[in-house]
Amino acid sequence: MLGEPYQDLSMAVFDNDVLDNLSDSIVQPAKDRDGYSKIAVGIDWGTHENHIVVMGINSLGETEIIKLIRINVDNNYNNINGDINRTIVELMPYHPDIILADLGFSGTKVDRLIKEFGRGRVYGVKVNPARSKGEIMPTFSDVKNEVTIDKLSNNLFFINQLKSGNIKLWNNPKDAEVLRFLEHWKNVVIRDVEDEDTKQIYKEITRKGADHYAQSSVYALLAMRKIVEEQNSERQFSYTDIDNSNSGRYTGF
Repeated sequence: MLGEPYQDLSMAVFDNDVLDNLSDSIVQPAKDRDGYSKIAVGIDWGTHENHIVVMGINSLGETEIIKLIRINVDNNYNNINGDINRTIVELMPYHPDIILADLGFSGTKVDRLIKEFGRGRVYGVKVNPARSKGEIMPTFSDVKNEVTIDKLSNNLFFINQLKSGNIKLWNNPKDAEVLRFLEHWKNVVIRDVEDEDTKQIYKEITRKGADHYAQSSVYALLAMRKIVEEQNSERQFSYTDIDNSNSGRYTGF
């Protein structure tokens, strides 16, 4: 019907998008960062469970999700910090280069992560509304230790990478967390909606069920892109030196 939103099935995640593109190098979750040059973490806090995605760059330069972690949240006031303490313990073996965790109602948990892993390594995520404002590039603030992202754009980017086979998980299609990861991504809905005033069609993101692993994996990939791009930028300068003996002529590798 005219004006009714319709799901964009080209941007829907299906079983084969994950299960046909599992890693050839790992068959179980990694226990630490051994063999991975970079580690990025995304966290989606919850009222009952925290969902954590640990992502690594392997020796071939491939991006792999190497661990999916769920941590129960104890709402008992006497153990109010129990889940953040367990989160820190779980992440310690991976020595993360960067962590992105949603702010939401858990700003104090982000502060704990900053205290544990250091400023410049931990950012709280602020997400704009479901309807994109065209802010494709994230805005990082090292002063506030925050990043503002466009939810729709970054979900679309992750889905494209997933469908292209550029993001792998360990090769166990029956693993409970792999299947939960897949379920959460299948719950993400990108749909076309008609603006009531302008009658123009725009895309909107919503969900039909739990999507915690989906959003934490979006944060992890965004974090990984940041540190990889920073490294590449540094290399562009480090590969070129000024030869002072030859009138400032540039020499490079």
